[in-house]
Amino acid sequence: MLKVITTISITVLFFAFSHLCCAQIISGSDVSGNSSDACAIIGDIYLKTPKGTIFQGSVCAEMEPEEILQITNRDLSAENCETIVLVDSASCMYNCHSYAWNMTEGGPKCWIKAQDVINSYIGDGSFVETTIEDAEKVLYFVTVGSKVGNHSAVKSTTHYGLFESKFTEGPLLRHELRDCYFKEYEVIRFYRMSCRKEYKNKTISVNLNIMGCDTLTIENVNITDSTVTITANEEVIFKSGFYAAEGTDVSISIVNPIQTAPPNNVTTISGETEYQSLNNSEKKNIYEFTLSPNPNSGTFKINTNFPLTEVAHLKNTNALGVSVFETNNLISNEIQMHTSAKGVHLVLLALIDKTVLTQKIIIH
Repeated sequence: MLKVITTISITVLFFAFSHLCCAQIISGSDVSGNSSDACAIIGDIYLKTPKGTIFQGSVCAEMEPEEILQITNRDLSAENCETIVLVDSASCMYNCHSYAWNMTEGGPKCWIKAQDVINSYIGDGSFVETTIEDAEKVLYFVTVGSKVGNHSAVKSTTHYGLFESKFTEGPLLRHELRDCYFKEYEVIRFYRMSCRKEYKNKTISVNLNIMGCDTLTIENVNITDSTVTITANEEVIFKSGFYAAEGTDVSISIVNPIQTAPPNNVTTISGETEYQSLNNSEKKNIYEFTLSPNPNSGTFKINTNFPLTEVAHLKNTNALGVSVFETNNLISNEIQMHTSAKGVHLVLLALIDKTVLTQKIIIH
């Protein structure tokens, strides 16, 4: 693993995804992805998935400021929604599917139909189903057996265990997986991007994981004030225009290094680092840990092949991604949780060098 502690400006290549309006449980608006009655369609836009599937979205006109304020306040004051957090005001410019699958990947503001998420982003293999721990995107289904996702959300990159989404023209909210309106859905499925072959012409200012295929090419990428993890199976190739400013964290990992690959070439110029290439001879450090006993009643030991002083943060979350125990000062390998939460938990260790390790444990 190559660990860089410099601020880097990175341009991130993201493809636009398809999404139109989400299920509005409050007002019962259309779940098919058509824009709500409050939002007027003024044009069409063509979008492309990471694997090149082209589909059509809709461009809507924005509401008047008074309407934006009214709808924002309406959703924030909804019953049983005390824990949601406002991320951005109400808007007719985009819906839940667009935000989750398109805009967070660098795409334009628009509306995307729910069916296009299934047919295009998932149907062409751009995204594959995964676990909650590895998820990037979330699809909520109202009924068991439904073939159309009624609501989309994206995992927050700034608040661990939380998600972000909006309902039709409503505000963008940060929430727990099944908080507030989200209790109404019977089925939830999790997805991650299969892999990226190139990443270029983008600027990153949020925490981000970039997962490459066997070879990942990065070009004209700028990173500012964020933590970025870049991973590929065999090789990461840096072309021109990849920089980091002082203060940014960038971790680069080769998952399956090839022994015959040449060493990486890194040049430092006037306080910034220019990455020319990283080949698969740059091996990822092998960190391992186990939990015992497993299952247990809330008291267990963490057994590692590295000193506990390497651990920057420990977190234990339940099956819904809610933290039940965490510490930034792990001084003993014996953990005693003061919680009655039973079931399958995920123990996460974040190391000083930004490596993240996870293990599942059963609390009975």
